[in-house]
Amino acid sequence: MEELERRYDIEKRKDVKDNRTPLAPAILKKIDSLQDQMEDEQVTFVFRDPGRQKFDLLVDAYPPSDADRKEKQYQWDPDGFVPALLALTSIDPKLSDDDAAEIYNEWGRGDVEALVAAALQASLEQASVPFTKRDTEAILSSVRNLTTQQSEESPTDSS
Repeated sequence: MEELERRYDIEKRKDVKDNRTPLAPAILKKIDSLQDQMEDEQVTFVFRDPGRQKFDLLVDAYPPSDADRKEKQYQWDPDGFVPALLALTSIDPKLSDDDAAEIYNEWGRGDVEALVAAALQASLEQASVPFTKRDTEAILSSVRNLTTQQSEESPTDSS
């Protein structure tokens, strides 16, 4: 794609400079076609938190080798853990174990790492739940204010 865009820029300048039959529009048409094709093939993945217990069981099921633990500080065996994580946490599209293994084995490293990062984020990200008494009281106060305002605005028969 980058090569086509560079070629388009060069040919566009030559079209104007040399006053020739334009070549740039055909290249631009090819670029547009490739961009449309890329958009059609794009897949958005959605992952969900499997819960602490399932995640911990998954980690325990794929321990790293002693060498990987010492030399690379791995927390799990990537060849087994990564496909299992993708299958466990994916919800749209839902990946089977075979689908996840195929992605791990055949896709590029950058794409796989992006999927793993998203799956780990879904599994390990802290929920935004208030844990302090003050924060909980602030939320409850807001809810009370909302319900009080609604009831004051509601028309009632008081006559």
